[in-house]
Formats: sequence, C-alpha cells, structure tokens
Amino acid sequence: MASRAFAMIQKCRLLPCLICLLMVHAMVAAQSIPRATITGVVTDADTGRPLADVNVFIANTTWGAVTDTDGVYTLERIPYGAYELVASRMGYAYGALRVKLAEAGHYNLALTPTVIELGELVVSSERPKGWKKHLKKFKELFLGTSKNAKKTTLLNPEFLDFHEDKAADTFTATAVAPLQVVNEALGYRIELVLRDFQRHGQELRFTIKPRFEELTPKTDQQKKAWEEAREKAYQGSLRHFLVALARKEVTEQAFEVYRTSGPFFHYPKSWPAAGYYPDKKLAEAVDLDSLVAPGVVPYEKQLQFSEYLQVIYLGEKEDEQYLYTYPERRSLRGYQTSWIRLVEDTVVFDVLGHLEDAYSVIRQGYFFWEARMATMLPLDYGLSEMEAVQKD
Repeated sequence: MASRAFAMIQKCRLLPCLICLLMVHAMVAAQSIPRATITGVVTDADTGRPLADVNVFIANTTWGAVTDTDGVYTLERIPYGAYELVASRMGYAYGALRVKLAEAGHYNLALTPTVIELGELVVSSERPKGWKKHLKKFKELFLGTSKNAKKTTLLNPEFLDFHEDKAADTFTATAVAPLQVVNEALGYRIELVLRDFQRHGQELRFTIKPRFEELTPKTDQQKKAWEEAREKAYQGSLRHFLVALARKEVTEQAFEVYRTSGPFFHYPKSWPAAGYYPDKKLAEAVDLDSLVAPGVVPYEKQLQFSEYLQVIYLGEKEDEQYLYTYPERRSLRGYQTSWIRLVEDTVVFDVLGHLEDAYSVIRQGYFFWEARMATMLPLDYGLSEMEAVQKD
C-alpha cells in the first residue's frame, strides 16, 4: 500500500492539474455545508453610541466587513461552523466573540476605548538596547524560516515590545496595535491582533486574530505563482491531514499514520528510506476509523487517540530550510514527518480542517515547523474553486 501511495504522488508531480483535482476532492466536503448571514451592531462600551469604520471579521479568514455610520455590519454566505468574530478599530481594545453558526445570527459587540501613550509608539531607533536583536528572533519564530518567510514583511514592527528571561528560558512579545503583514509568497495582506506570544524552551505558543485580504496580482504569471504556492502550503499541512481524516481519504491523500509513545528525531541508518518503524515497540499501525467519531452536527468531527500519532506525508520532500532547524540531521528526506498529541481526550474539528480550539493539538516535527505566519492560509482557502467545480 505504501509503495502504491508513493508511486501515485510521483505521478502527481508530473501532472500538476491532477494534484489540484486531488486537493479539491479532499476538500469537497465543504460543498455540503450550508451558509448563513451574520449581522450586528458595534458600539462604544462607555457611551453606547454606534461606531463607524470598525473592521469586523471572522478570524483566520478573508470574510470581513466595515461598519457603517450606524455601527451596522453584515457578513454574508458564511459556512456553518465554530468561529471567532472579531471587531477592531484604532483607539479601542479589540472585541471578540465565539460563535457557533448553525443559522443566521445577530451578534452585537461593544468596544472599550483605550489610550495609547505617545511613549509607547517610539520608533525602533529609540528602543531599549537589544530590541533589534529581539525583533529578529520574533520574526524567525513568528514568520518562520521557510522560503515563504523571506518574502513576508512585517510592516509596523515599531508597535512591538519584547521581554526575554534567559534564566527561565522565556521570550515574550506584545503589540500595542494591530500588526500589518504582507505575504508576497502567497499573495495576502494580513491585519492581525497579537493577543499573546510566548516561547518557553522549545515550546512556542501564540494567539492571533488575523484577517486575510488577497493581494491583486500584477501579472498572470504572478497569479499562477500564488496559486501554486498556496496549494503547496496546503499540501501536507495539519489542516490537509484533518480534511483527509474527515473524508476517510488518508491513504489516498498520501498520508501514513502510526501510533507512538513520543516523537523520534533520530533514525538508525538501517531503517527504510520511507521512514517506517519496523519495531512495533516504537510505533504501530493505526485503525484510522478509530481516530474519528461523528460530531454534534454533520459538519463536525471528533478526534480521539492516546499518546502520539506519527504522521508521514509522502507527497512532498522536506524544505531545505527545515534541515537548519534540526542540524543533527545530515540530509533532507523525500517525505515529511510530524507528531501530534491531544491536550484533551477528545478534540473537535470540522470538515474544512479547522480545529475548534487551536491549542487542543500539540504539534511537533514538520507540522510545528510549518505553523508560522508565512505559510498560513485563510480557512476559506479553496472554497471559491470548489463552488466553480460544483457549478460545472
């Protein structure tokens, strides 16, 4: 079975159109998700007056709107699911509301005024000693070290402040205003609220509330490059794996899954090139049907397993930049290896591969390395293409 899956992917590399069709087929479950309209009013929490020009959006998507003079916003054709509704405007603390959309909804938000002292907005040349060094570290952790990261720019780093405790091995970042990021590799402009950012040892944790906006390509060649880069970012990602699980197409989508007691980053040279574990004490095959149970609603699934899952993706080789993250590795492999562990006994996700709680799954290996802003796609990525296929 493994050799057939690997051969299939080799053929896909020669036929890019086939890769695209496989991706659409894997995500086609989204076609069956009904949609609804979200409306509401945004007001000043102190005065109760409506606020105009507030950005209201579904976090991690391109779905957004701006309030009118009466503070009213409307978001149309939002697929059913669990989301975070965010409202953001300069001079106010952001407002957020978790919603579980199963029909048209009306959600009001009240924003609290904030006062930003002028001293908080000093330019980088006036920053404390070591600020530029900390900014470099932040970019590596937040944007990543992939090829995409080299084409991703943080436009307003002056809003950032950092704290490093070397004794505790912690590094934190805060922002006094929404951050602006332009990803020229994937073709997105992103405005995001950085809620928290902390690295503790080898563990990295950050909470963001981003709104994606597609850039306008200057040429057909650039448009094609962005489409290919987005597809590459999706292929082999945790989201791709969750979609494959929901569709029961794990093998067809070139994933292999094993149960292990923990991550293994060192491999004996005698092990097969494909990366399987011949010793059942280290890892064992998994009954894929046992991993996923139906959710409360048709578009949701429940993920459940103990210890770790090792996830091997045969469809792409490792990025050369990944080798620098693990210098003990002497050469790149022709596949990508990740490990995941559940924080709770059961984790909820939907057929779009969206985790209801982003922190409910701990990622290690390739999934961890890829989980950065420079490779992040909006949740609605691919939906317009699927609708076009459905109409045809």
